[in-house]
Amino acid sequence: MTNRRHRVWTLGTARRKAVLVFVFAAAAVAGLARASAGSEIPDFTPEQMGGTLRRCISSEPQNLNPITGKDLYERYVNEYVFQGLITYDARTGEYEGVLAERWEVSDDGKVITFHLRPEACFSDGHPVTAEDVVFSYNLVMNPKIDARSAASYLSDCESCEAVDEHTVRFRWKKTYFMVVGSAGNIFAVLPKHLYEKNVEVDPEKAKEAGITHFNDLVQGFIGSGPYLFESWKTGTEITLVRNERFWGKPRAYDRITFRIITDELASVQALRSGDLDYLAVTPEWWVKLKHDKRHGPAFKMVQYSSPANGYMYIGWNNAQYETVVKANGEMERIERPHPIFSDWRVRRAMTHLVARHTMLEHIYYNIGGVATGPFWPESPQSAPDVTAWPYDRREAQRLLAEAGWEDRDTNGWLENAKGEPFAFEWTLP
Repeated sequence: MTNRRHRVWTLGTARRKAVLVFVFAAAAVAGLARASAGSEIPDFTPEQMGGTLRRCISSEPQNLNPITGKDLYERYVNEYVFQGLITYDARTGEYEGVLAERWEVSDDGKVITFHLRPEACFSDGHPVTAEDVVFSYNLVMNPKIDARSAASYLSDCESCEAVDEHTVRFRWKKTYFMVVGSAGNIFAVLPKHLYEKNVEVDPEKAKEAGITHFNDLVQGFIGSGPYLFESWKTGTEITLVRNERFWGKPRAYDRITFRIITDELASVQALRSGDLDYLAVTPEWWVKLKHDKRHGPAFKMVQYSSPANGYMYIGWNNAQYETVVKANGEMERIERPHPIFSDWRVRRAMTHLVARHTMLEHIYYNIGGVATGPFWPESPQSAPDVTAWPYDRREAQRLLAEAGWEDRDTNGWLENAKGEPFAFEWTLP
């Protein structure tokens, strides 16, 4: 695994600041599950507020539905519009309240009770209530709603119930270390009074009834966050506008515009020409821009580390699946050990054969580091005393031989005792 650092290039004038960021984003996961750096929102003065932040996304979202949306670009936009009950502070390793001001966990770890902030409200002015939380939970768990990835985090949740207007309780079938985060930070809380009709309508009869089924809602959602949806010009840009009814601290910008620019050179040129204020670039462009003297004093480069930093990894399949037809005609999916990668010695040998430091130097220009786990290096979960397996061909060969993979016929290829070659398919994202 390889960690990535953020690099920031800032263009500053008296009225506008533009930021260029080097970032490799981690793969998108369900709902709102995202770590924060734990930084407090400052109190902006009137002079600091106003204007439009213009940033770029390299692909257009499939939709902006916070429940059914699955891609990273949807999340870039929606994190300004929607909120969960809590968020995770990667610096402290603790959860922080968002819509929930506090919560309790039962002694057996199976019951989590959240107490909502009484001042929290949606952008239409309606208060956020426990019924809205239950409604949003039921949305995720509804088999007719396309929210399978989020639902997988809640598969062991037995129930979600409103205790009173501002108290909601989750009950779990068994203890699980992520029960608090799964209950409080996996799905966005949506207003029941606005979307209940879109869920209850039969998808087959929705058009006749003049109602759009929830799965087909793609934009214009109402949330409780600091911004709300204003417009989406397909293939061009998505714009959010300040939520004047936002219950929390107001943000600095009146608007945030996401320009959709799929070509990196074009996005860099847009920043240079003053059409963007914030841009993510690859390490190659970071190096080019770092030494480009044309930018002058208006541009400032800043480097920072963030829990949103991503990491790359190779996912070795430990199992393979086969679908068989049972005697009664039903289909059954059977899991079997993978013939190669089910052996830990093979997986470790393959790690020894990946020259990660060389890749980091020559492909990523030493922007980042070799990871030893899935955690942000500055988080409490990170273990600095854990060292990465080094590039070591001899150790890899020894492990493979111990696992039964050797060049038995001296043809240059490894085989097992059955004569089966060490061969596999490699899928790149």
